[in-house]
Amino acid sequence: MIESKAGQLLLWEPPLWLALCIGTFAGLLACGYFAGYGALLENARIAAPPGDPAQAVSGAVAFMRDGWRFPLFEVEGWVEGRRVNVLFTDSIPIFLLVWKALGLGPEAAAQFYLPSWTVVVFAFQGFAGALALRLLGVRSGLSLFAGALMLASLPFFIFRFGHFALATHGVILIGIALAVLRFPADARGATLRLAAWGGLLVLSLLLHPYLLAMVAGLWLLSLLALLALARDDGLPLPPAFLAGGVAATLAVLLVIMLVSGHLSGGGSGAPGFGRFSANLATFFMPAGASAFFPTEPIWPPGQYEGYAYLPLAVLLTIVAAGVCLVRYPLPEPLATASILSTRRGLALLGVAALVIVLFATAGRFAWFQQELFSFHFPPPVNVLGKVFRSSGRFIWLIPYALLLLSIAVLVLRAPGRVVPTALTVAAALTLLELMPMRDQLPKEPGIYSGDPGLRAIAETVDRFTLHPKKPCGDYRAHADGELQYLSARYGLTLANSFYSAREKVNCDAPEATALPQGLAPGTAVIILTPVFAVDLDAASLPLDACRGRHDITVCLNDWTAHPTLLAEFPSLAVDRVAVPATLSMSQAENAERWLGEGFSRPEPWGVWSVGGRSSLLLPLTEGTPTPGGVTLRAGAFTFPGIGDVPVSITLEARTGAGEEWQAQEARREIWRDGDGRRDVTLANALDPVEALRIVIEPERPTSPKEAGISGDARALGVNLTEVRITPRGAPPAD
Repeated sequence: MIESKAGQLLLWEPPLWLALCIGTFAGLLACGYFAGYGALLENARIAAPPGDPAQAVSGAVAFMRDGWRFPLFEVEGWVEGRRVNVLFTDSIPIFLLVWKALGLGPEAAAQFYLPSWTVVVFAFQGFAGALALRLLGVRSGLSLFAGALMLASLPFFIFRFGHFALATHGVILIGIALAVLRFPADARGATLRLAAWGGLLVLSLLLHPYLLAMVAGLWLLSLLALLALARDDGLPLPPAFLAGGVAATLAVLLVIMLVSGHLSGGGSGAPGFGRFSANLATFFMPAGASAFFPTEPIWPPGQYEGYAYLPLAVLLTIVAAGVCLVRYPLPEPLATASILSTRRGLALLGVAALVIVLFATAGRFAWFQQELFSFHFPPPVNVLGKVFRSSGRFIWLIPYALLLLSIAVLVLRAPGRVVPTALTVAAALTLLELMPMRDQLPKEPGIYSGDPGLRAIAETVDRFTLHPKKPCGDYRAHADGELQYLSARYGLTLANSFYSAREKVNCDAPEATALPQGLAPGTAVIILTPVFAVDLDAASLPLDACRGRHDITVCLNDWTAHPTLLAEFPSLAVDRVAVPATLSMSQAENAERWLGEGFSRPEPWGVWSVGGRSSLLLPLTEGTPTPGGVTLRAGAFTFPGIGDVPVSITLEARTGAGEEWQAQEARREIWRDGDGRRDVTLANALDPVEALRIVIEPERPTSPKEAGISGDARALGVNLTEVRITPRGAPPAD
């Protein structure tokens, strides 16, 4: 009796609705295992996501705070001077519509948006896995459960929870099943299949552009298979009707893109087709995910986005299915209902797999750390594919297809108790192996978004202005996105820096690095790069108004409004010069401390002035002797045929912070081709002196590119290696 009941459990064929519930339950089990419902609720309480997820929540919160607009996903009043389309902040557009339609506000979005979406994605992965397996002919309830659990536990699915919209892999699973299956032979069934494809494409569009591209590729494969098999099977629909269905699907997608604002993304953001590619050994690279094969997550350069490790039990499942196919013919109903049973269908699948590998690797074939060979695609491919800088993600299609088909082949070839039991054991082994991935999802608040001090400041100001623009400059990782989240959370205007997946950012523009001139009431100026006194002085930002924390600098008009924060935000350490002094302008000596406007980054030998005006700021140590002269060891950018290279060099001094600069001495130096560096000495007559400023103004700065020397486009003026300061009454420094 017990044996009979066990057999019924293993071979039980639930109705479709119950089969989908079983798959959803498997996905929810995986969610509890990997994410932990307690941890999700804790994240909701903290409401301060770290890193990249912060931008997803920031777009959601800003969308909830604003009214309805056209295009649908544009938000006004968040970023200063323009609208922002939150399609490009990875904010899960379809989920945004649900939340806003339900009247859920920004506070609820800040606390529960990502935790609730995490549950939805896991549940949908299990649902889609069960649906895909059912479409491929799997009927056993236990097999559906085990298969859905494995599909909801794959490392590259869990890994994507840094970009939550991109983690919705369920659309890929359904797309693979629809692509492998032939179109129904009857007109009604074929029409429903076209409609199913249309719905899946729309869903993918409203999730993430990468998912749309993958599903659209599967759709194209199904249409090509339909045409390829038409010679033997005939078309289930008149060609005109079929073409009309395809055109209607494309038209619906285009309308949704227009209404949503997909076509106003402004470019490719960070372009470069294949910048993040896939490694040929990606299926065998645990990268820290496996408890059975522990390895450090060391990625070959630029290939972490193509991560697709297959756990041991999954690999064994695929191998077992391959052996089964070698020994036995393709089982029903795959033999008659899929394109796998025809040479043309298999040829199409082979070509599709080859295209996926070529696209995912971007022509760079590496096996672990060893690059085998590489080639460059022709320019048209690079132009068309420039938005797919993470081309490695497309490799996901192959392991998903292999696992789906392997489960279907094993279950359909051996319709007994052994396979469902073996699949359940394989699912359990997969969970056991992937225990290290239970720490994959963020469980701690972000460094900046979760900082009580920064949140306290956000509650009392009206505006954040961030410098420099992301991705310009040496900005702190994730600081921009997390501060972007705080601005949305507290309803602040965000100025100067906003970056999303499809933003065009001109890092050559002056505002890319320029600081604001002075402090406006209600504004927090936040500087994301290392800051020296010279930067603040050039921007008229008082040193006592700027304080450091977490490697960033916060400048406020009135710190007395935050007396409890003064200890948490220590004053900036100001590098000062004690006279006499010899200052190297080299990279090793941290010369950036003294460089203001118009200088390149220091190099091992020294530094170049760039453009028509450059300045150095030298704050002096209190009580230091009054400087009498400043000597620069300097040369100019010369080359044959340039003629005279005039440069004006002026020494300025001031008696205190905020006081006017007073010109002391100016020199007009002329260099010619062949001249080397020389000493240029300028005298100071002011007493007392709190700081010195040296202003360098080349009359004709020229780039090596203009001179035909190299591709360097910087307009170079003076090369500076050393600055020497002597006290009054002492002879000039040697």
